[in-house]
Amino acid sequence: MRVGILSLLQESNTFVSGSTTLQHFEDDLLLEGESVRAALAGTHHEVGGFLAGLEQQGLSAVPLFAARALPYGVIKASSFDELMSRMFRQVRLAGPLDGYLVAPHGATVSGLYPDVDGYWLARLRAEVGPGIPIIGTLDLHANLSPMMVDATDALIAYRSNPHVDQYER
Repeated sequence: MRVGILSLLQESNTFVSGSTTLQHFEDDLLLEGESVRAALAGTHHEVGGFLAGLEQQGLSAVPLFAARALPYGVIKASSFDELMSRMFRQVRLAGPLDGYLVAPHGATVSGLYPDVDGYWLARLRAEVGPGIPIIGTLDLHANLSPMMVDATDALIAYRSNPHVDQYER
């Protein structure tokens, strides 16, 4: 079995006048394909946990996309479009998969989408169809939306702040 891994993490503060740009992601974490595994395997990040858990179960991890920016203002529309373009290009390049492990943040906002996580999860669900499992992690203070719930089979929140349990989740 082949399981895709996707991650898009950014905590948007709608009171900050500045916008989060692609450069903010590039400065922190913006990876595609096998570079996701190279950077995050063995880390406390939930993607590190995804990779280890899949290996323990004898399943093949297919790292596709991981992006993270530090908390700041909403994501600029053009930057969000570029993130989505890169993410879904990797989904298409991977071909059919047996499931997805995803790491949205649960508090990400862009200029056009107040529920970024619901948006990209719903888009993933539309792309892969209803029969493919999508299971994800969330920050413990996530703004859980109906779109997020409808698009996934399970969502599991961190239990600690600071987030020392991401890997275990």
